[in-house]
Amino acid sequence: MAINDQNFAPAKSGNSANILVNSLRRWWLLIIGGCIGGLIGFFLYSTQSPTYQSVSQINVTRRASVQILPGSGGYGFEDYLSGQIDTIRSDSVLLPASRSAILKNASPAFQARLQLDQYTPLRDQNVADIFKKNMGVNRSREMVGSSAINNSTINLTYTDTNPLDAKLVLEAVIEAYTKLLAARSKSTVAERVEQLTATLKSHRTALENKSRERGERELERQTITPEPYDSILSRWSKSKDELFLYNQQLQEIASTLETIKMVGPNKAERKKLFIVVTGARGTYNDLSQVEMQLLVLEQRRKLLAESVGKDHYQMKEVLSQIEFLKADMGRGKDDDADELKQQDLYLQQKEIGLKKQIDALNFRVTTDSNYIKLMLPLISTLKGIEQDIFQFNSLIGEVTREKENAESVARATNDSGGYNAETLNKPTEGAKVGPV
Repeated sequence: MAINDQNFAPAKSGNSANILVNSLRRWWLLIIGGCIGGLIGFFLYSTQSPTYQSVSQINVTRRASVQILPGSGGYGFEDYLSGQIDTIRSDSVLLPASRSAILKNASPAFQARLQLDQYTPLRDQNVADIFKKNMGVNRSREMVGSSAINNSTINLTYTDTNPLDAKLVLEAVIEAYTKLLAARSKSTVAERVEQLTATLKSHRTALENKSRERGERELERQTITPEPYDSILSRWSKSKDELFLYNQQLQEIASTLETIKMVGPNKAERKKLFIVVTGARGTYNDLSQVEMQLLVLEQRRKLLAESVGKDHYQMKEVLSQIEFLKADMGRGKDDDADELKQQDLYLQQKEIGLKKQIDALNFRVTTDSNYIKLMLPLISTLKGIEQDIFQFNSLIGEVTREKENAESVARATNDSGGYNAETLNKPTEGAKVGPV
């Protein structure tokens, strides 16, 4: 017996109608199910915590925004905003933001969740994940082509269960991002200028301290004697040289006087010794030894009158010798005159004068030597200070020249590279966005 498919079509239609009729007959089950579903939905809605969203806008501009794009054949605009969006969502911004003092005003629950008092790698990673999960960063509006590239406004949102906490997080993020831009925009040249400025200030302060110390040590030296150290040292050295020469002369005179004392009364012997002692023969021509001595003493008197004056002990000594020789000149140039005796008297007077000069020089040398001993430690300190001052002046000159060159380079490259961020709309207190 053949089966006709058409016989089954009315059956299918009838089954569907039967199901609908049966469902309508059990309408009370539909009502009960709807009520149960509504009650479950209301329960879930009422048990969810409300969420709030804070909103802010910043405008990010590049200092040198006009760029020649590769292959464009002309000027265009570089799409730098995508990189800045990634920067805002990076750990370089989020981690400093999580440690910001701004978040100390957040709710205790939020601070406990961030563990603000702990800085560990695990904590940092957890906080970064929390911020990334709840923060939205995107362009101000979706555009295509060059319009999207020219758009420099970024929307920031943060969602949290506390409206104030959401606002504070955005403020901390914007603060950290602004600081990061400022740090990155500092060129190496600008940092070098800052370093040189600090170095220059340090050197100048050190120079002022050394100059003040030099003045204090110099005043301390002047309490010993106001006379300059170099003058005392020069005089001391010259006096020692003179003292050496005078002592030699004194020894020669003493030796000559001893020889004269040992010669007998024989005139020939005395004449011979006189010639040996004075070298008179063939030297003075027609002048006697006494006259020649007087000429020499007169020349010395004139020099002393110009240099030391009439009251000086050396002048008095010369005048005394002149008077002595003039008193002996009345004996003339006869052969009976005892020239050796005159020479003996002359040398005795000269010996007396030399001893006075040696005593005066010894006193001067001793006095100056004491000054030098007292001042020597101070002079050593002053020399060290002078050397330091010279070095600081040299360093200041070098650093000043280097700083001027660095400043010139910094001025020339001041506007090359870097970004500026301006807050267009400050973070708002979170508005309720859930649950829905």
